[in-house]
Amino acid sequence: MPFTQLFNKLCFFIYYITMKRTDLETGNCIFSKNECKIYVSNHIGNESLLLQKNTTYGTSGPKYTHTNQLERTENLSNPYFFKLYFNDKLIGLYCLCKRIVQNENAYYGRYFTILQEFQSHGYGLILKDEAVKYIESIDNSKPNIYSYIEENNQKSLLVSQKLGFVVSGQLETILFTRFYPKLTAYFSKASEIELKAIKTILKEKYYKYHFNNLEKIGYLDNYFILKKNGNIVAGIQANPVTWIINGMEGITGFFLLNILPKIPILNKVFNPSKFDFLAIEGIFGSIEDVYELLEATLNHFSIHSAMLQLDVDDPYLISFKNKGKLGLLNFLKKPTKTLLITKYPINQSPNKPNYVSSFDYT
Repeated sequence: MPFTQLFNKLCFFIYYITMKRTDLETGNCIFSKNECKIYVSNHIGNESLLLQKNTTYGTSGPKYTHTNQLERTENLSNPYFFKLYFNDKLIGLYCLCKRIVQNENAYYGRYFTILQEFQSHGYGLILKDEAVKYIESIDNSKPNIYSYIEENNQKSLLVSQKLGFVVSGQLETILFTRFYPKLTAYFSKASEIELKAIKTILKEKYYKYHFNNLEKIGYLDNYFILKKNGNIVAGIQANPVTWIINGMEGITGFFLLNILPKIPILNKVFNPSKFDFLAIEGIFGSIEDVYELLEATLNHFSIHSAMLQLDVDDPYLISFKNKGKLGLLNFLKKPTKTLLITKYPINQSPNKPNYVSSFDYT
């Protein structure tokens, strides 16, 4: 176990058993039964933040822990944090973020976690059920509530299915890695004026995508472009992310966790105790120009890996697979699918893939 994760877990254990809460920092109580209470707040609070820092995500693929949680949660748009307490101890967290999708209200679910010792006792079902009921009680527009769940995460899927969620799409992860990413003279960061034009381009390009959500385009001024002959030919939103990889299955997982980090040059693309990568969204341009732009953006950040999560019906996914040359990590990764689950069914068609925001899946 990485030292950072071990240290965080030790801090959490000490905090958990010694905490004397004078201010619950919880918000409004929306559920109370026996020893359980659920509160809702627009602020995550230190206690919930610590719980999140000690949560490991992932099922059949990499098992990972987020970093920079405070920055990420502070930049969420319209969040509702639902906090589950048992005998006045925080044991669960769930967040629903309000947004406008296809001109209608929608809520994206994230950070769903229950303390390990309280799992498999129905607490997750209670937390998610009460959160959904609360949103439906304050928003009479019958908003769609949706999230991403790994297809092998049977516990989370079962909870969601019991509450009426259905599978409305499949997503696939692409990893793009370069040992020596090349800079190009055509590369630049989009200016404020250019970003306005780009947002217009993206709105038109992704207009027919379900769950079209471009609110994080330009986040932290990290939209990058390729300009040739004075024209913008490609663009990507690239958010630097760091995960701590706690575990991986199989022989390949053992190699990535224990051997690759010790091999010079190869260890540039993957360090399990500090896996730095760029989370990508808002793509436009030919696949050749996108590859060139991805390399240049990696060079800009001095990072060697980028991650894209794309709907299986997204033309870009087919283009990436056809072009290939994605690098070592994509070759080694275990094939896994992520499911898009929605509270209310949507009319899917082969011509309408789902848009995936990189801010949501990281």
